[in-house]
Amino acid sequence: MSKTLIYAIVGALVIAAGVWWYLTQPVVAPGPATGGVQEKVTSPQDAGLGGQIYNQAAPNPAANVPETNPFKTQTNPYDTGYKNPFGQ
Repeated sequence: MSKTLIYAIVGALVIAAGVWWYLTQPVVAPGPATGGVQEKVTSPQDAGLGGQIYNQAAPNPAANVPETNPFKTQTNPYDTGYKNPFGQ
């Protein structure tokens, strides 16, 4: 037998052993993420300093964004500023 064939057989056996080991592992159900302790959920308004900052912030910061749709607004500043005196 050649060395290449022996290496291929050994490699296949190692891969098969790894797959067998992986498939025979017991399946463990995940437990609760907090360790069984439930914390009181508070709203952001009641969270101390964070609640004060939350109340001072704008409810929708995107409300003050200017209109940028070129089909709804005048975007070319030269349309109204210069008129060709020789044009019709």
